Amino acid sequence: MARQLHLIAFAIFAFTLLATDVAQACLGVSRTVTARGFNANMGMGGSAGLGLRNKEVILTFDDGPKSSTTRRILRALSAECTKATFFVLGRMARSNPKLLQQIARSGHTIAQHTNDHPNLTRLSIVQAENEINRGIASVNLALGSQRRASTRLFRYRYLARSSRLDAMLKRKGLLPVSAGIDSNDWKSGSGAAMVNRVMSQLKRKGRGVILLHDIQNKTANALPALLRRLKKEGYRVVHLRGSGSPRTNVIASKKKTPKAVRVAALQPKKRKRFRWFRKRDNGLPGVDSVTTGSIKKGRVKRTAKKRLARKKVEKRVRKGFFARLRERRVQRAQALAAKQSQKKRIKKSNRKIKKRTRVAKRAKTTKRKSWFAKRREARLARAAERKAALKKRNKRTVSKRAKRKTSRVAKRSTKRKSIFGRLFKRIARKRAESDRSFGLRLYDDLINLEQENKELTQLMKVQELPLDKRPEVQSLLKLLRPLANK
Repeated sequence: MARQLHLIAFAIFAFTLLATDVAQACLGVSRTVTARGFNANMGMGGSAGLGLRNKEVILTFDDGPKSSTTRRILRALSAECTKATFFVLGRMARSNPKLLQQIARSGHTIAQHTNDHPNLTRLSIVQAENEINRGIASVNLALGSQRRASTRLFRYRYLARSSRLDAMLKRKGLLPVSAGIDSNDWKSGSGAAMVNRVMSQLKRKGRGVILLHDIQNKTANALPALLRRLKKEGYRVVHLRGSGSPRTNVIASKKKTPKAVRVAALQPKKRKRFRWFRKRDNGLPGVDSVTTGSIKKGRVKRTAKKRLARKKVEKRVRKGFFARLRERRVQRAQALAAKQSQKKRIKKSNRKIKKRTRVAKRAKTTKRKSWFAKRREARLARAAERKAALKKRNKRTVSKRAKRKTSRVAKRSTKRKSIFGRLFKRIARKRAESDRSFGLRLYDDLINLEQENKELTQLMKVQELPLDKRPEVQSLLKLLRPLANK
């Protein structure tokens, strides 16, 4: 028995030692802070309005949950036995309800971060309130049975806030939480650069609320390294919680309700009571008709008052509705006017830029033209010089060649003259001889023709025949034809 007791005690001791080793190995949670009162600057600065000590940090994750990255973040947090605060979007909660329930079961804080992630400073108060209400309703619906895990903590998108939005959150009972150390994990860069950015800010400030995004793949990959750096440099994690669950409806103001509204609220009960009294006493003997008449008159008056009260309430509701419509119209008109003015400014700036570009282009073209003109002139001058030099050279060469050619031509011409002279003399001789013989022949023929002509004239006087048929003319034509052919 004693031996068994010793074994049990040894096992307990060993388990405690292992637990302490694991606790020392993990980053863990140093303490838990619960936000209860409204503080517009909560999360900003060194102590962050939460009383953070030196080397204490709060881990917060925005815009989730996302199945591909949030699960890895949960694993990294559980490996270091630490807790964080998740500012959840309504539409992401609706798309991943089981993952949101897993976050709640793991002991992490679930806070609010609107429904569709808009910039609330650009919306009207009614639109901003509607966006927040939708986000809270979506988160509560996704949590299901774990609806109590939803807290009143809230974070603005881009940490953009205003006094009107703060007043609306205070009226709704929500607690805004900002961040003093922004990881900027949504920017381009590696996970190691993001870790170095966070640690450098922590060295300057010493403590604060760290803003991360559980939808970023880079953050899920770099979170284990960040937790190891925090543990190595002696930082402690504080778990932030929010007291109470959020309400989607607007908390009523402390102003007193008007008397007409109170009368309208109480009127149905009184009417029922008088109706019951009439039915009960009307048929009984001994009932005074005066009292029953007074009851009827009072009932008529009360119904009239009720109608007036209802009309007043309806008028107020209509006024409020039309006031909202007017506000929306005014906002739309302002937005349109701003867009139009912006477009006009852009057009003016574009016109100015176009003018500047035109002037610059003209200046460039003129400069280029002058430069090209100078270059062209230089080229033409060089070409003229080259031509003049070539002409001088050609003249010299031409003169030499011409002298040679003239000498050759002179020699050839002398030879040709001698040859052609001989030929021309021979031709002249032959022509002279032929011309003499031909002339003599012609002379003889002409003499013969004259004689024949005289004979013809004598015959023509005697005979009256046509010229063509006369035998003398025909014989003469026979003689003249061979002469004509020659």
